[in-house]
This record gives sequence, structure tokens and C-alpha cells, in this order.
Amino acid sequence: MIYKAAVLQFYILIGLVTLLWGLSFPTMKIGLGAMQPFTFLVFRSLVSSITILALILIRRGALSPPKGRPEFWWNTLLHNAMFIPLYYGAVITTSGRASVFLYTQPLFYAALAVWFIPSERLGVRSFTGIVAAFLGIVLMFGEKFETGAEY
Repeated sequence: MIYKAAVLQFYILIGLVTLLWGLSFPTMKIGLGAMQPFTFLVFRSLVSSITILALILIRRGALSPPKGRPEFWWNTLLHNAMFIPLYYGAVITTSGRASVFLYTQPLFYAALAVWFIPSERLGVRSFTGIVAAFLGIVLMFGEKFETGAEY
């Protein structure tokens, strides 16, 4: 009986996460219609920070980041910085396109890791996968590209 309750709880939580994640970009478009992108970003960050702080306090977790882990701060800074161009770009496109653009980030990370992480290697299969993914994005949004050719 406990197993069935845990499975049910799992599916409810997965459904809730899916619903909230799916609503995030339409909510972003609505919010960007009401305020400037940077203001909306600050508001989003405040709401997120308060929510996370409340969860940490409820669960009696650690309030400080791990010591001796400078990558924590780089990750925090870069993760939040990526939303600035996303929000400005979302003003001029649909929420669906904005979500696709946002979730291209692993492709950029994989491509750029070769230059920023000395031990990282990009094999033929990885390179082919990255190129195929970028070509897929070009195909999805290709009708928006203009060459200037008259044919």
C-alpha cells in the first residue's frame, strides 16, 4: 500500500512540475506585456528567491552555499544572466519560440566546453549531434531568415 501511495505521489508531482514548467513561458509573455523585461526579471528573481528560502527553512536546510566551491557563484551568475537576453528577445517572438531558444543552451554549452574546459574533447558523434541539432533549429525557424534574393 505504501508503494502505491509513493507511485501516486510521484505522478502527481511530475504532473505538477510539467504543468508549472509548461505555463512558465506563456506567463513570461503575459508578464512582459505588463512590465519591462529587466523589471520582470527582477520580480521573477525575487519571487523565486523567497520561494526557495521558504523551502530551505521548512526543510531545515543549509542557508549558505558550499564553501570552497567558486563554481557555485559562477553557475548562479551565468544562469541568471542568460535570462536578460531571453526576456528582451521574448518581447519580439512567441512564447513557444522563446522556449525553444532557451533550451538550445545545452548545445552552446557542449560546443563552447571544448574551449573553456581543457580536458573536454568533442568526438565525431558529439560534433555530428550538435550540428544536427543546430540544423534542426534552422529548419524550424528558417522561414524567418531572409537572403535578399529575388526568386
